[in-house]
Amino acid sequence: MSNKSVREDIKSFVHGEISRVRMWQNKDADFLAEVEDKLVQEARGIENENIRTALKSLPPDIFATYERILTDIPERDQEFARTALALICSNTAEILVSSGLYNVPYGDISAYTVETLRDICGCLITLSERRNAHPSCFTRDHETRFHQVKLAHYTVKEYLFDPTTAQGPAKFFALSQDIVRNIDLTVIFNGLGHLELFRRDGGKCLVSRYGEYCLKMTENAVMTRRTHIIRNEELRKETGVLANLALLNRLGLAEKYTETSAFKELRRTETTRIWTQDFKLKGKNAETLLGFCVRRRQQKSLQLFIRGGATFNRENEILHLAMHMLYENDTNGSRTHQLLKDLLGACANPNPKPRTVNGRPSPPEKSRGGITGFGFTPLQIAVSNLEEDWVETLLEEGADANGTGMPKGALPSGWDEDAKPEKDLPKLRKMSLLTPLEICATTVPPWGDGGDLVNITRRDIEKLLKRYGARDAAEVEEENDQSVVDKMVVDLIDDVDETPAQESPSTSSMATQVASPRTWRNDYETEDYNM
Repeated sequence: MSNKSVREDIKSFVHGEISRVRMWQNKDADFLAEVEDKLVQEARGIENENIRTALKSLPPDIFATYERILTDIPERDQEFARTALALICSNTAEILVSSGLYNVPYGDISAYTVETLRDICGCLITLSERRNAHPSCFTRDHETRFHQVKLAHYTVKEYLFDPTTAQGPAKFFALSQDIVRNIDLTVIFNGLGHLELFRRDGGKCLVSRYGEYCLKMTENAVMTRRTHIIRNEELRKETGVLANLALLNRLGLAEKYTETSAFKELRRTETTRIWTQDFKLKGKNAETLLGFCVRRRQQKSLQLFIRGGATFNRENEILHLAMHMLYENDTNGSRTHQLLKDLLGACANPNPKPRTVNGRPSPPEKSRGGITGFGFTPLQIAVSNLEEDWVETLLEEGADANGTGMPKGALPSGWDEDAKPEKDLPKLRKMSLLTPLEICATTVPPWGDGGDLVNITRRDIEKLLKRYGARDAAEVEEENDQSVVDKMVVDLIDDVDETPAQESPSTSSMATQVASPRTWRNDYETEDYNM
């Protein structure tokens, strides 16, 4: 390279870049000098034509520039960068770096520092030192350096929130208010789930800056942000807290909350209201806390709430809800079976009726069209899918082995016809008046369309139903006919008993004829046979 000034510029640039790289900072000075000299010697410069070519490939506008910067970020760093950009308004860059690690593989955590934050995000952010530390609840005399990070320009935020960004090559980094809020809440509760304490020079245990930030924000996230998640201003505080924790899947925090003295000292009527009060998530129907957990298949949350005193004796649709969208996240039915066991073990009714008011059937204007029965029973659902474990559990808990639904009965929540059509609904509507035995004989389960396994399961369920009193159609019809005859005899005897003492001969003769019900019944059956 003939131009000495250019050579010096390159050497200065190489030296600066190597000094910034953390892995080179502890290298021997002579070795670093050797590396720098080699890089400078191999530099060939750039021709004017190459400069013109590079200028032609420049992005056409500022948004295109941001897009190129983001798409050039290595895939392994993208989650960290996205989280950092969403939380860029954090108090210090140190806290921001810790927050950004919530979705980074554990083995890579040590690779991310304030410096890597600057290197990854490049000119999208600016990093500067703070003279004073941010206020803390702890004595942090050992801390010396603090940084403030912010977006380099307001147009960076405009680009990230622009709707077209979500459709372009950098869509992974696109943001919205909902996305930012969700990341914020997830980061906070993730921090609490991995709260770390450390000792400084043998002194008291301290919480990290990130841990302290999460602790401060938790109460705000759980209490004051209820209106962002749950749209019901009359909601009990306890229901709101537990619903938020269930929504964020923070089981440990929910368990700690239910163990507090304030929660345990609530009156029985207050705890009952916690489990039974309806609330509404944005875009969802009103539901109870227990119904919410069943719909989302949060079995651990349900088990925690059951230990906390929750029961399902007022949850009339809970079994139907548990069996809705059966195999969406449960390929072999085992999760649904465990869910049914938990619900039935906590007083769920195996023969449910639509919701009642004060123990009486709801008035027509408050019930589902005034209908007093569901279109199909939980046992009919279980049998129609040939799920032997479900059938056995329901029967053990008292399900009516001969129970049927109503042809125009109420549809439980989630099965409503005004919702998107479900493939199971028309099938169950047709089966509403069939007994479980009749369904067992004809149904085709979604997990198989024939073969030995289906036939074996069908026979096993048939035996199981009969063991719990199930009868086929002929037996039911015969019993109904016999009941009609018995009622006729009883009514006739009652009429004779009420006849006055002074009777005409013809009436006395009739009384003599019916004096023996057994004889009359035999005569009736004989006449019917001869006909």
